Amino acid sequence: MQLTHANTAPVDAISKEELEADNLRIIRYRTALALMENLYRKGEISEDTYQRSRRLIEFRHNIKVNSIYR
Repeated sequence: MQLTHANTAPVDAISKEELEADNLRIIRYRTALALMENLYRKGEISEDTYQRSRRLIEFRHNIKVNSIYR
């Protein structure tokens, strides 16, 4: 019995447009998070404000609790 590594699905699991939209969502999330982290490191916002902003950013960009991007 020979094993193959070909895609045997009848259609793509996700369309190219959906993949691009998802990638853009992750990029925007990571950018917003980096901006808030930078403000926190500079001491311009408190830790409480930083933690609240993280939760808001995760909510706004639809990042789930079990996401690898958190």
